[in-house]
Amino acid sequence: MTISPELEAQILRLYHAEKWRCGTIARQLHVHHTTVHRVLAQAGLPRHKPLQRGLNH
Repeated sequence: MTISPELEAQILRLYHAEKWRCGTIARQLHVHHTTVHRVLAQAGLPRHKPLQRGLNH
């Protein structure tokens, strides 16, 4: 399934200009989070690894 160029542009704008996280974008636009990751990857952005949460000593 493909998404419209307008939706892709909106995802990129929210990510770059508004500094929203992928999950927030997905919820607000009613798309799956992997769709947001795919659009960002196709735009040439590196995929970020999840934060490693360790024990603070």
